[in-house]
Amino acid sequence: MAIFHIFAFLHKFKDAINVNKILSVSSLILIAALISVLIFAIRIFSKLTFSSFHLVRDSEERAQLTNVYISLIESGKLKDSDAIKTIVESLFARSDTGLLSGSGSPTYPGLLGLIERLKIK
Repeated sequence: MAIFHIFAFLHKFKDAINVNKILSVSSLILIAALISVLIFAIRIFSKLTFSSFHLVRDSEERAQLTNVYISLIESGKLKDSDAIKTIVESLFARSDTGLLSGSGSPTYPGLLGLIERLKIK
């Protein structure tokens, strides 16, 4: 929709100036600014979209981990306090949205070790 409006504006802009004249520097700067704003908006919306997809997937994984945690408690296989601490830390670790370039992904301390211990029993 925005692209249509920009093309309509550029078409009106072209009709407003004399085509036989060379475009002035100010009109070139205006066109470059409009294109830059459009590209910037596309980048922002794509980052927000991918961040939303990532957060949805992360919440689905945490819901599944919660179900596993509840089933392990109900079956009596989870009695080690270190294992419980590891699972709770994994459930409440912060989520990386991907919007900040310097932020690292969340760490799940010892989750693989917990899975290995549960497989052995």
